[in-house]
Amino acid sequence: MEQYRTLSEAINTLKEKGFKEDFNQWDADELLTYIKGEDGKKIKIVEFHRFEGTSDMGANSILYALQTSDGKRGLLVDAYGTYANQETSAEIMKGLAIHRQAYDK
Repeated sequence: MEQYRTLSEAINTLKEKGFKEDFNQWDADELLTYIKGEDGKKIKIVEFHRFEGTSDMGANSILYALQTSDGKRGLLVDAYGTYANQETSAEIMKGLAIHRQAYDK
C-alpha cells in the first residue's frame, strides 16, 4: 500500500486512480446498507490511510478508499480522537472498523 505524506496528497492520488465517489455525501442509511451487507449490497475497504498531526490535533484523520459490490469507488474521510466528526454516524465508523480489523492483524 502506498504511503502518503498528507491527506490531500492521498485524496488527489486516489481520485486519479478512480476513487471518485464522495461517501461523506451519501445518506447514512444508504451507506449502512452496504456496510451491513443488506439486499446483497457489500462494501470493502480497498485501502485506508491514517494521518496524525504532530502539532495540530485537528489533523488526526483517517481516509478510507472504498468499493461497493455494484462498482462504485470512492473515499470516506473521518477525524479521530478529540476532533472526531460527530456528523459521521458512529455505526458507520464501527462497521468500517470491523472491516478494517483484517488489515490490522
